[in-house]
Amino acid sequence: MRQKLWFKAIRYYWQFQPFHLSFILLMVLYAIIRYFTLSVKVDTSSFIGLILLMTKIVFVFALVIILFGLLSTLICFGWFWYRKTKQKPAITLELDAEQQKQGDVVIRTVLPFALRPFLGYVNVRLQYDQGDLSSKFRMERKRKGQWFFFQPGLESTNRLHLDDIKEYRFQRAIIYFEDFLRLFSLAIPVSVFDHIKNIPRIQQELNTPIQPKKTEEEKVRIQQLRKVEGEYLNYKKFENSDDVRRIVWKIFAKNKELVVRIPEIMDPFSSHIYFYPSYFNSENNLAYAPYHQAMLNFYKHWVYTLYHALTEQQFEVQYIADQLIRDTQRNTEYTITLSEWHQDKVLSNFVKPQHASVICIHSFSDIKDLEKLLPSLDAQTKIYFVRLSASMRSLYLFHWMYRLFFLPAKDELAKLKNRWPLHPLKFKTYQREKKILNLLKQSDCNFEMLP
Repeated sequence: MRQKLWFKAIRYYWQFQPFHLSFILLMVLYAIIRYFTLSVKVDTSSFIGLILLMTKIVFVFALVIILFGLLSTLICFGWFWYRKTKQKPAITLELDAEQQKQGDVVIRTVLPFALRPFLGYVNVRLQYDQGDLSSKFRMERKRKGQWFFFQPGLESTNRLHLDDIKEYRFQRAIIYFEDFLRLFSLAIPVSVFDHIKNIPRIQQELNTPIQPKKTEEEKVRIQQLRKVEGEYLNYKKFENSDDVRRIVWKIFAKNKELVVRIPEIMDPFSSHIYFYPSYFNSENNLAYAPYHQAMLNFYKHWVYTLYHALTEQQFEVQYIADQLIRDTQRNTEYTITLSEWHQDKVLSNFVKPQHASVICIHSFSDIKDLEKLLPSLDAQTKIYFVRLSASMRSLYLFHWMYRLFFLPAKDELAKLKNRWPLHPLKFKTYQREKKILNLLKQSDCNFEMLP
């Protein structure tokens, strides 16, 4: 862990070195040519003298161009440094949720008082969470209504790849001013107080004919009568039409007031589907943290897919979270995004069998606790079992060998898939999934596997 933090720190401070690799190669080339020009004797041939003269002219001309590009970059760099101390914010970020795709978010970035060097570039890199750095993206155009070169203000819309389904908190942005020859890169850190939620996406269309079990509003009539529990703690005053056998005599002895409990009834109405997704993880999350995080992303995608399919029906869907989510927007989509693996509330302490219409479990669910819960569920409760091992599945047989030896990994998930065929977590996960599947079959409950 300490080595990882050192690596992130070195990578961050390396961003501020002002030279590109092309500048270093150019200096090496200049030294080689300079060595050969000094070692050649001019008096041996007039042709050699002409070549040396032309070489000096080229060197002077190249030096003028390089200095011009550097001067233009320094002016824009200095202007931005001066303005950022006088005016804030120096950068603004906006999320375009409609254009999001799998693993990518679309961000509109604005630098309100930045100038682009002459024929040069302005790039931005974001730092988020525990010092992670995003890839560079370029500020492509002037702001709307600004056509002249000397008018400040740049904006761009870029696709940023984010691996995890969670909330990303940005601490700072690094602004790079680069000359048109890509020899110099002058970087300025800028504070950013913003966050972006990388929300889950729908994996496929699901057909989920689910009947609700909870009545909050008598709006939708159902075909099968459903037993509704009476009030146990809330009472009503005794009326002449009430059965005297339902009088609560303890309350009468204490308060001299006749009250009765509301009896259990058979209700033909139902209004709400209660959806219970469990994030309880019985495994040690720190042992194989990257794999657990990738499987959590996979699980969130399927929970959101299932929730979206339930909302397509005529009933209201109540998403019951098994953890405290501090979401000011109170949006189920964001609640799923902010959920994490935990080991606080087991499935049996979380699910209410008399209310639950849909329960979602996964490969890391507690098997003993699941065995305890299943007998209390009726046939109207649907269980969806998400196999987390499917998140590491390859499209073709031995495709992992092709990625390992020939195709470089594109992202963190691809790297995990390369190691998955021989990883100890693979065999452990397969064994747990087999046990859970056998348990579901033996209990004769209503279940379905995803994917």
